[in-house]
Amino acid sequence: MQITTLTKARPDTDSFRTTVPSFIVKLYNLKQGDKLLWDAKTTKMGKLVIVVKPLAEARKQI
Repeated sequence: MQITTLTKARPDTDSFRTTVPSFIVKLYNLKQGDKLLWDAKTTKMGKLVIVVKPLAEARKQI
C-alpha cells in the first residue's frame, strides 16, 4: 500500500489528480499517455471502492 496526495487538476473544475504509485506502473506496465477507466462502488459496509482498469487497447491507438 502507498499513500498519494490529491491536488487540484485545474482551477476552474472540481477535479483532482494524484500520482499513480510506481509499483502499480510496473505491475501493469503503464506508459505515459495510457488510458485508465475509473469506476466507484460502495460496499454493504459503506466503504468506497475505486476500481481502475488500464485500457490496453487505447495504447494501440496512440
